[in-house]
Amino acid sequence: MTKQKLSNRSVEALIERYVDCGLTQSAARTMLDVNRANRMYDEMKLIADELTSRGKAAQEALVPLMDHPNDAVRGAAAWDCHSIAPAKARHVLEEISQTGEIVDKYVADARLSELGYPSRRFRTKRAPTQ
Repeated sequence: MTKQKLSNRSVEALIERYVDCGLTQSAARTMLDVNRANRMYDEMKLIADELTSRGKAAQEALVPLMDHPNDAVRGAAAWDCHSIAPAKARHVLEEISQTGEIVDKYVADARLSELGYPSRRFRTKRAPTQ
């Protein structure tokens, strides 16, 4: 999806597409379809960037996704919401790191490390941002 197509969508439509991408990414990971999983990651990043560009209220529409039943959706939302809900985002990533499927565990650990939090598998890259 192009950035221009995203700019024409409502916040609700963007959130719906974000969830669809997360679910597709999760299925692609299970089937070891790395190319598809990466495309979904890229689209989710574009969606998160679009929401952020619309202001805090639009970005906050991602916060409820940190309670989604799918770990790929939850983890991505935690990553994308860290700047506005750091405590909740950290909690979600730590939970996925401990109880998620193997790929989700590694992704959560990498994100914790990138954010400066202790990780079970990676060296922390920087001090936590609060």
